[in-house]
Amino acid sequence: MIKNIIKCAIYLFFTFLFYLVISKYNLGFSGKISDLLSFLSIAIGFCITSLSLIATTKFSQALYNIQSRNRNDKTLLHELIQIFQTANYYFLILICLIICYLFIENIFEGNLTYIKHNISWQIEIKNIFQSCITSLIFISLYKFYKLIQILGKYVIQAAKEQ
Repeated sequence: MIKNIIKCAIYLFFTFLFYLVISKYNLGFSGKISDLLSFLSIAIGFCITSLSLIATTKFSQALYNIQSRNRNDKTLLHELIQIFQTANYYFLILICLIICYLFIENIFEGNLTYIKHNISWQIEIKNIFQSCITSLIFISLYKFYKLIQILGKYVIQAAKEQ
């Protein structure tokens, strides 16, 4: 529970940091959205292909027979599949966020202005979405990197078993 709270706090911190950088330097996603969606579709395809590779090896049966150290009701195969599912969820959330951004990009051309004690802050909705997307991009890249590592270890172990 504490670990999840720390992860959420780190995500919010970096999202806020990206918001400040995007707002200050007027960085945007102009023309880069299609590249992001292409990468995400490739990453999702990689995950699905990896899962089919895992399903067709004899080593997956061995993983199914080994109980997890972390949870007694799960096997190592369950944990492996959970890692791939979690990565796919991140990719899908990022795609949904990008689609929402594309819908609201033209709607919110103006800024929201917040005034308190003679201090005026302008909050740009587009920059909030861009900072959330940027944070999730880095998380997704990390998850994709971990998937490649895990799949490499799996393939080596499966080759040893044959």
